[in-house]
Amino acid sequence: MSEFRKMMRLFGRGPKMTESYIEVLDILTYLRNTSGEVSVSFQGDDSTYPSIITALNAKHQIMVLDSQMPDTSIHLTRGTPITVRAEKQGREFTFNSKFLEPLASDFSLGYQLSIPSALGTAHPREAFRVLLDEIRDKVRITLHDAHKQPIDGIVRNISRSGLGMKTYAELPNTLAKESQIVDCNILLQETNEISCKMEIKNVTSKENGQNATFIGGRMLDVNQQDTNMLISFIKQLQQQHIQSYA
Repeated sequence: MSEFRKMMRLFGRGPKMTESYIEVLDILTYLRNTSGEVSVSFQGDDSTYPSIITALNAKHQIMVLDSQMPDTSIHLTRGTPITVRAEKQGREFTFNSKFLEPLASDFSLGYQLSIPSALGTAHPREAFRVLLDEIRDKVRITLHDAHKQPIDGIVRNISRSGLGMKTYAELPNTLAKESQIVDCNILLQETNEISCKMEIKNVTSKENGQNATFIGGRMLDVNQQDTNMLISFIKQLQQQHIQSYA
């Protein structure tokens, strides 16, 4: 039995630790740790409410939102559909959840929602992407435009077919456009480097005091040796994530 399957069995009676569920947990954990704001809407209420995720339990599939809302005039009952939206690195994430129960009768400690098993998207990714930590899992990447100008950055998420990166470099006009194909070098670890092409799928600039740019793309022309290296790297990260949630 593979190590990945062994780790999957750690959850026993808990939810299946699918790749989709790991992706949801990764994003929710990031939002909890950074106090990232989310917007919440309830079935039967046209308003949206700002909130933050204060806790989550991967095994029991429960997350807790703070108590800024809803207004007590909204009569939430168990099973009420709730939509939670969050933005990270220029991409919006949607979680289709359900209300479970308040932590206190007057909502003073927040309220509990179910953790969905997958992101609420009409177009799922072709492959599971694992989120990377800039400190523990730093993966460096360099893009080269048509004029061989290097653009250095850090990979923020990666899958067998695509990735998202962050850079503080000033982008040339040609690279700032979507659907461009550029040369790409990815340093997974100190001695493991992948060379391939990357098709730029989206470019988003964020002026948060550091003028960071987030680039999403699809990897092309990856040889078999580099593919195997990438798959091994992702499996290793999956195992680490499962251990952290067990």
